[in-house]
Amino acid sequence: MINTMMSKRKKIFWGDTLILILIIISPLVQPTPSLANKLLHTADSLYTTRHYIEALDHYRLLLANDQFLKDNFSVNFKIGICNLNNKKFDEAETIFYRLSTESEKIQEYTAYYLFLSRYAFAAPEIVFDQGQKFINTYSEHFLADSVRLKLADYAFGVKRFNQAHKNYSKLMGSKHLNRLKPYFISQQALCHWYSGNKKLAYDKMLEMMNKFPDSDEAMTMADLFLNQSIPSEKFEFAIAEVYLKHRRYRDLTQRLESFIKQTGDPISIEKARLYLIQIYYEKGQYKTALYGFKNLLKEVKNESLESKIRLWIARSYLRLDEGEKAVTAYLDYAERYPRRRMAVECVWKSAWIYEEMGDLLKSIEVNQHLLTHWPRSAYRNEALFRIGLNYLRLGDYQSAESVFTQIYQTNSSEFHRSRSKFWLAKLFEIQGTSEKSEQLYRELAEDLFISYYTLKSYMMYKNQIDSVNRISDQLGSEINPLRFSIAEMNQMIEKFSDLFLIRELLGYDIALQELAGSKYYPASLEGWIALAETYKRLGAYNRAYQVYDYIDNNHFSDLETIEKPFLLKEAYPLYYDNIIEIYGVVRDLNKNLVLALIRAESSFNSQAHSWADAYGLMQIIPRTAKALATELEIDLKNTDELFDPELNINLGTQYLKNLLMRFDNRPEYAIAAYNAGPHRVERWQKYRDSEDVDFFVENIEYSQTRNYVRKVMKNYWIYLLLEEAN
Repeated sequence: MINTMMSKRKKIFWGDTLILILIIISPLVQPTPSLANKLLHTADSLYTTRHYIEALDHYRLLLANDQFLKDNFSVNFKIGICNLNNKKFDEAETIFYRLSTESEKIQEYTAYYLFLSRYAFAAPEIVFDQGQKFINTYSEHFLADSVRLKLADYAFGVKRFNQAHKNYSKLMGSKHLNRLKPYFISQQALCHWYSGNKKLAYDKMLEMMNKFPDSDEAMTMADLFLNQSIPSEKFEFAIAEVYLKHRRYRDLTQRLESFIKQTGDPISIEKARLYLIQIYYEKGQYKTALYGFKNLLKEVKNESLESKIRLWIARSYLRLDEGEKAVTAYLDYAERYPRRRMAVECVWKSAWIYEEMGDLLKSIEVNQHLLTHWPRSAYRNEALFRIGLNYLRLGDYQSAESVFTQIYQTNSSEFHRSRSKFWLAKLFEIQGTSEKSEQLYRELAEDLFISYYTLKSYMMYKNQIDSVNRISDQLGSEINPLRFSIAEMNQMIEKFSDLFLIRELLGYDIALQELAGSKYYPASLEGWIALAETYKRLGAYNRAYQVYDYIDNNHFSDLETIEKPFLLKEAYPLYYDNIIEIYGVVRDLNKNLVLALIRAESSFNSQAHSWADAYGLMQIIPRTAKALATELEIDLKNTDELFDPELNINLGTQYLKNLLMRFDNRPEYAIAAYNAGPHRVERWQKYRDSEDVDFFVENIEYSQTRNYVRKVMKNYWIYLLLEEAN
């Protein structure tokens, strides 16, 4: 078993042992160039892994024995960062002040870290003056927002609340710090509070809890009123929503019961009772919740609340596996409130429930109802397709053929046309009409890159088609018009030289933020190509990927995909293939499947962090990562380690292997589980005909997961074709 973390620790251990010996004998021995290089390499390794105390000792030893490095910008900058992180602020200030006056390199960053060094010990007026000077000088740079945040927090700490509020307000427009909006609003509220303006404070607290009920700041705001009276009933229900999101059920129950006793407003009492019943639902006590919802429905006077209760009743029935009653409740909601956004969704959900129950005729009937009453709905195309699919399952081939033909002939979308044509071919195949079936599959395969369905059709008849069309030969063509001059490349590298230095000194994430702020548009195709190749050298693979997509759309759009394999190879790159190869061999995985998944998950952005809290190349969530790390005996200390490409691929490939073993090495099933969870795939497998992979893909209830499986499989087949062609 490969254990990346252990191997790294062993290297650092032996490096430390060597350095300890050198420290003892350093006054007596001048290091050789090779020894100095080893010393520098060990120091840099410790610095990169944020072992700043040890790194500082190594750099100091290096400077004591190598006069040449005393004036080296990079080494001195790193020593400054080590001092700053080790809270040696005077020494950090000395270094960054010298760098800022003696060198023109990355001046924004030397000025920023000089400010941080002084921030820790200087007098307030100096902090404010230096911070404001930085903001004025580098107002367009993303670090200006970071300095403003420091000034805001500093002002708050020294009780200059008006000044703090002004800076927090300006930070609300920051793109760089957008994720901190809940914090900014909560701090504005506290500034008003401590300034004695309670009304404005309440308004900001209410705004923050309503906008960001999931945030820690919302919970902090709510807890301020744990044992206090609240300013309004709006506040009470905002707090209730926060407590519900954070699963503070006991505290919420106590608050609501106390509120019900005190208020005399019947509408407010109904709202409070609904929250109390929702607690049972959230705790998984669905029978108790259903009983409460039904009783509340009998008494409710508020129409808006009544519609919500009816939805909760439908959901409770569904949770209790009472499908028929859930459908009745959903359809009742749609009939009562046909103009509401949820109405068509309830009808769509009802059709799916009937499919899950195996009542395909009723599912067809409900989908026809949807088409009649909501003909322009976003569900229209999918509802019509499922009518055809269910006719096929029922053996009503004539009706199924009619529906699929209707979609093919009337829909302008290439996806829906290819999908319906594929299922027409599948229908003829099931009927045993192989000649018709093969003809349709071959017609689809002629435009193999259009969709999942065209590419799948090609893979089914690849050998026969290739014998005539020579697709593999075309994909393997070495003709490549993507050329750039050495001069252009050197110019590009020089332009981005600061980025390479920033990546070395402060890491990939900061370099990417710097890159995001750069606005550079080459004047020629050769310039764009040089830019893409520079991104590759920087390690910003997702940026290179995006630039080549731009090149394709703006310079080669008149060519068919098969005519530009040189761009197809850039659209389906082999980044990190050396790491993928290693873990693919260890886990008996096809590396093309891993590449296909990474392309879909992160577009090769090792620093990707999604709204679902998934990290890195293979988008692993912390809970899954911890379980996998335990399985592989890896010491995973914090989630930021998941940004490391090797560790992420190590864990991700193990998870993919586990899923493939669980689902009999069927990639479509494993990929669906990777996206939506294995428990859901096991449920979808119970749908009619799900043993057939084509039916299974269509039986995936969530459109996002359905599209994800198609996307990954299309990626996989293209990687296979490119590998074979080359």
